[in-house]
Amino acid sequence: MLTNTNQIHTGSNPVLTTNLRLPFFEIKATEIMETLITFGLGAGTVLIIVGVVVVSKLVKQVKALKQTTVNIGNTMTQEVQHLHHRIDDTERTLNSTIDSRVDKLDAKFCSDGKALTEKSIEFLKL
Repeated sequence: MLTNTNQIHTGSNPVLTTNLRLPFFEIKATEIMETLITFGLGAGTVLIIVGVVVVSKLVKQVKALKQTTVNIGNTMTQEVQHLHHRIDDTERTLNSTIDSRVDKLDAKFCSDGKALTEKSIEFLKL
């Protein structure tokens, strides 16, 4: 509903203004534009501030997660080294036990360490 259109001369360029008549109040187009621009700038400013805060919190979380990842990696490396050490110890213990048992068995079957005794030959025939 355009009711009134006026041309205002400002310098060399005429400016077209429009008055809008709404049922309860009358608002000029420039006032609407000013309100929209003000609202847009305000909302944009708030969004930028919220964005900066969120990004700063995310940066802190990423740093904490990187440190946690490094700690977990170090812990895993230490655990693997500990397991290798335990495996080596168990292998040494097992080898020494097997060697001593083989030596006892060899002493039992061979009197001079080279030839089998008669007792061992009988045992092996069974």
